[in-house]
Amino acid sequence: MEEIKGKINGKLYCSNCNLKTNHGYLLKHQITHMDYLKSPEDDVDLQFDDDYYITQCLGCDKVAFFHEYGDEDMMNRLGETYTEKNVYPEEPRDLIVENHRHIYDVRYFDNVPDIIQELYIQVVSCFEKNHSLLAAVGLRMIIEGFCNDRQISNGYILDDNNNKATKKNGDEIRSSSLEGRINGMEEERLITPVSASVLHQIRNLGNTTVHELEIPKQGTIKQGLGIVEDLIKTVYEHENIKI
Repeated sequence: MEEIKGKINGKLYCSNCNLKTNHGYLLKHQITHMDYLKSPEDDVDLQFDDDYYITQCLGCDKVAFFHEYGDEDMMNRLGETYTEKNVYPEEPRDLIVENHRHIYDVRYFDNVPDIIQELYIQVVSCFEKNHSLLAAVGLRMIIEGFCNDRQISNGYILDDNNNKATKKNGDEIRSSSLEGRINGMEEERLITPVSASVLHQIRNLGNTTVHELEIPKQGTIKQGLGIVEDLIKTVYEHENIKI
């Protein structure tokens, strides 16, 4: 067997092992924008790297082919650069979804404030990467973003008997906590009591994650994303519908 000349960064799918394993390469051919320059005065607008490898699994010695391409325009929705990677034989699609990450159909809204759209996108990214702790905190931040945008600074809170908390003189207790602000949105009829109840569940999820470092389940985060999407449509999208 030919000698391994280098190691591939990250694991690649091996059709023999049927999972991602460490790989070395036996041969590498690299093409860059510099290969298209005929003289030092030439200029190529697009900066790119196009790499071709004959690889070998470091577990079972299976030989395969790997192609990686990247250029300066390749950025994800978070502004991070990435490269396009392809291995042959290819990895089965169902294995990609099962072993790598949850794929979520991110939505883009027409009338939502930019900061809330960005928070939502980042929560989706955390969900896809199984970063459940950060996703739960992000969901809580989205609710705070709603309150900030609608200038809801306070609201009532509930006592241990699930009644509106009052002072000894009978005056209603107002709070600027997120609990109070969610109730404040309900008071302003921006959301329904049912929606407020659901948002309190997301708030509690975020609190538990932050203070107790309890990792939420992926299904819980997915439900939270659906709730946030419904809230965005209710608060921002529906009010702009003209029939």
